[in-house]
Amino acid sequence: MFVNAPANLTIFREPTVIEHAGVYLVASPLTQKVSTIDPSRRIADLTKSLPSDTIKIGITHGAMAIPGKHQPNDFPIDLTAASRAGLDYLAVGHWHNWQVYDSGRLVMPGTPEPDNFDHPESGFVACVEIRAHNIPPTVEKLFVATLRWEADEFDFVDAEMQN
Repeated sequence: MFVNAPANLTIFREPTVIEHAGVYLVASPLTQKVSTIDPSRRIADLTKSLPSDTIKIGITHGAMAIPGKHQPNDFPIDLTAASRAGLDYLAVGHWHNWQVYDSGRLVMPGTPEPDNFDHPESGFVACVEIRAHNIPPTVEKLFVATLRWEADEFDFVDAEMQN
């Protein structure tokens, strides 16, 4: 997959740090189907060697470690993972509804298109502004969905009787 990716696209296949214009992007991609290990812990390990006064943005995938709402082997991410890793922002993918944790530093925007009725907070992307290191980011919830799920009721018995 992505064998001939364009030059302007970065595919994260292993934990990586990329520096651009004095900002660090710290990625922790998944390399297996299930795990009980929080993938954001790798981000915390990688940030230890970075300058403490710079903007650091993390990216990973997994389930928020909310008791009773996640499976233990579904990459459980601590709700304070961004702060624990010294990040200014942590983008997380997995669940399909918009969620914000860790004083706005951790956002799971959900899917950009609703995929069923059980995800009323899907259809958004996060527009993130980070003004400086250690200042909470401004996160704007932008609606981008083009699809909408609707439920219609139709009584076939009444329709048959009228004919």
